[in-house]
Amino acid sequence: MRSLTYFVAVLACAATPTMAHAEFQGPGESEGLTLGVAVLADFSAYEGVDEIEANPVPYIAYDWENLHIGIDGINYDFWDNDVFELTVFADPRFAFTDPDESPLFAGIDRKTTVEAGLGARFNAGPAYAEIRGQYDILDVHNGYEASARIGLEVEVGKASFDLAGGVSYRDEKLNDHLFGVRADEARADLAQFSPQDSLEPFVSADIALQLGRRSAVIAFADFRLLRDEVRESPLIGRKYTGTAGVAFLRRF
Repeated sequence: MRSLTYFVAVLACAATPTMAHAEFQGPGESEGLTLGVAVLADFSAYEGVDEIEANPVPYIAYDWENLHIGIDGINYDFWDNDVFELTVFADPRFAFTDPDESPLFAGIDRKTTVEAGLGARFNAGPAYAEIRGQYDILDVHNGYEASARIGLEVEVGKASFDLAGGVSYRDEKLNDHLFGVRADEARADLAQFSPQDSLEPFVSADIALQLGRRSAVIAFADFRLLRDEVRESPLIGRKYTGTAGVAFLRRF
């Protein structure tokens, strides 16, 4: 099942997708409707965003045994056992909003798209390794992203912990969608910029606490280091980006 960390990051950090996939299965049974709300703090890397923005984010999804449908996307586990998992998915990549504090984003328009892909995960006790690849299927940026991560999951009583680290690869087309300044967007105070492909290291941490049979609280954090290939963009103001927050979920 898709982790809450991922859906919150997708909704609030459209330009910096998160690859946190803690295997939190949700409160209650494995099938049913899940509703929730999160308070998310976004540490944006874009120029002109000097304050941490905290916003409430709603969540709704429905899960069958192998199928998940929600505002965070759709995924189907067509191979799932204690050792190996194989998943196909389609996730939204929401267009970033123009930072109100910065005039640099005036005239820059990015559309929301959907990316489809394949993920595989290998479990070895509390440790796991995961790879994912996804590609734009709506002809918005025609780029792709691939990632690899290793992590450790530990359960202590009613709490579960997931610590992970890895690296994401984005091609030039996706980086242009996220960080580029195109010829028709350039002006006197904003130089044209065409980023190269890049590798982006990241670390993440999730804590899930069960509150009875159908409810849970999750705390989560994700930190990413931007490399020179995109950091030189005039739209970027710092070397890192991150997301942190807390959420409440209830299964019906």
